[in-house]
Amino acid sequence: DYRINNRSSLSDFDISFEREFGECDELRRQELGCYFTAAHWGSGWVFDKTKFNPISYSNFKPNYDVLYEAPVSETGVTDFEMGVKLNYRARFGTVLPSALFSVYGSAGSSTNSSTVKQRIRIDWNHPLFEAEAHVTLQSLSNNDLCLDVYGENGDKTVAGGSVNGWSCHGSWNQV
Repeated sequence: DYRINNRSSLSDFDISFEREFGECDELRRQELGCYFTAAHWGSGWVFDKTKFNPISYSNFKPNYDVLYEAPVSETGVTDFEMGVKLNYRARFGTVLPSALFSVYGSAGSSTNSSTVKQRIRIDWNHPLFEAEAHVTLQSLSNNDLCLDVYGENGDKTVAGGSVNGWSCHGSWNQV
């Protein structure tokens, strides 16, 4: 089971997924506190290795959808920064021998994290963000053919030019 922590604000979207698993639950067994006793000839493992199995994370796929709304009159560019942070921890155990038995318990942990960030730039002047309905046309005979507008008499700045099929190159005069 995972707990979802939502620390979002008006300008930041910040959620995290944490596995709900207490430190004492990781021990092989538990007595009155966060420890257990065993004979000196015990196996020596403080933590239950079966609880640290990658299978418990194999089907965990955190995902979310974010919708941003901008006014139709928005122009210029907007930069978004998206990131993923992974926190991980190494557990340490201790075995304290006594006259009759050994006491097994947790001896702390070491944590670290890794962050990956990606910057996304939105160009609001791109035709994709115009306030009109877009039409997608697909050629059945050519995979790489787009509609291309040349302009009047070869001048691309003049309206009213012819529309032809042309190899797709991603310029603003193509659909």
